[in-house]
Amino acid sequence: MAQHLKIIVVTIATFLLVLGLLQLVSVYFHLRGASLTGRLSGPGIIFGILMFTVGVYFVVDAPIVDLVISLIVCLPLAWMVLLVFGVVTNPGWDPSKHFVAALKSEGASVAEVTIPVRMTHIAQNATTADTLMPATFFMPTDWGTGKQSGDGLAVLVVCGAGDTRMTFKWRLFDELLRRRIAILTIDPPGHGDFQSVPITVANGRAACRSALDWLVSQLGVSAVGACGISFGGDLLADLTAADPRIKCLATISTPVELEPVTRRVFVKEFTRLLYLPRNIGLLREGSLYTLLREYKRLKGAWFGEDLAGMVKRLDILTAMRAIGSRPTMIVHGTSDAAVSVANAQRLFEVALPERTLLLVPQATHVSPLLFPQEMAQLADWMARWLGYNSKDAQQAV
Repeated sequence: MAQHLKIIVVTIATFLLVLGLLQLVSVYFHLRGASLTGRLSGPGIIFGILMFTVGVYFVVDAPIVDLVISLIVCLPLAWMVLLVFGVVTNPGWDPSKHFVAALKSEGASVAEVTIPVRMTHIAQNATTADTLMPATFFMPTDWGTGKQSGDGLAVLVVCGAGDTRMTFKWRLFDELLRRRIAILTIDPPGHGDFQSVPITVANGRAACRSALDWLVSQLGVSAVGACGISFGGDLLADLTAADPRIKCLATISTPVELEPVTRRVFVKEFTRLLYLPRNIGLLREGSLYTLLREYKRLKGAWFGEDLAGMVKRLDILTAMRAIGSRPTMIVHGTSDAAVSVANAQRLFEVALPERTLLLVPQATHVSPLLFPQEMAQLADWMARWLGYNSKDAQQAV
C-alpha cells in the first residue's frame, strides 16, 4: 500500500514539475493559447515557478526508473492541460469575421458578388444550365484609380477540395492587400455556398474560366495572377496553361497525384499541429478553438466525380509545361501528410523558368496559409511578377 502511495505521489509531483516547466516555456515564447493564464504573463510565471518548485521537492529522492516512467506519462498530459486552459484563457479572435471588419474600417472594399457560370454537369445526368457562383471581391483603398504605381493588380484565388473561399485564408489575403493587390476568391462548384451543383472537371473548368472573365472585366484591373490551394492549384494550373491573360501562377499544397485520404492522414495532420514547433507557434495569436472555429465553417463538398480521378485528368505536370516561361511559384509544407512534399518537387522539375520553390518547414497541408513569413514571400513574389514589364526582362532577371 505504501509503495502504491509513493508511486502516486511521484506521478503527481512529476506532473506538477512538467506542467510548471511547460507553463514557463509558454510564457517565454508568448504561446497564449497554451497557457494557464492566457495573456497574463506575470501570473503565468508565478504559477509556473510554484508548480515546478513543488514538483522538484517531491521527486528529488524518487528512483530514476519511476521518474522516467512518470515523465513519459505526464508530458503529453500536461501539454493537453495547457491547450485546454488556453481555450478558456485565450480563445482568440474570430479570424474571418474580424479580418473583414478590420478591412472595412480601413476603407477597403469587401464585396459579395455572384458570377454567372454555365455548368455542364448539374446532377448525375450531363445537362447544361446557367448558375450563379458566390464570390468575394477585395479591393484596397483607392485601388484601381491609378494614384499609385503598380495599381490595378489582382489575383484569382481558388480553394481546395472541401474548403471555402474564406476559411483559413486571412493571412494570405492580408499580405496581398498590403501590397495593394485586389483579390477575387470563389466557392467552386460543390463547395461553400455553391453546393447546388457538384464539382466535376468540366464544372471546375467552367467556374474558373467564368471567374477570370469576371475579374478581367472589372474597372481598373491591369494584370491578373492566380493562386490555387490544393485541388484549386490543379484547376488554376489547367486554366493558366490555356489562358494567357493570367500572368503568373502560385500553387499551395497542390497534388500531382492524390493518395487516399484516410483517417490516419487526418490524425497525422492534427497531431503535427500539436508537436511541431512552428505549428505550435500559431498559438501566439489564438488557441485550438481559433482553428476549430475556422474548421467548423467548412461545409464539405459535393463530388460529382472521384477527386483522385479529377486530379489525374487535370494533369498538372502537362499544364505546368504548357504555362511555359510565365512565372510559377510552388509552395508546400515539408510535413504535409495529405499531399507529400514530393509533389512540389515534381512540379518544380517540370516548370520552366521563371520558377520558384518555397518549402515551408514543418508546415502541414493547411498551415502554410497561416505563416506570415511565407505568405509575405508569396505576396512579394506576386506583386513583383504582376507588375513585371516584359520589356525589362533583363533587369528583372
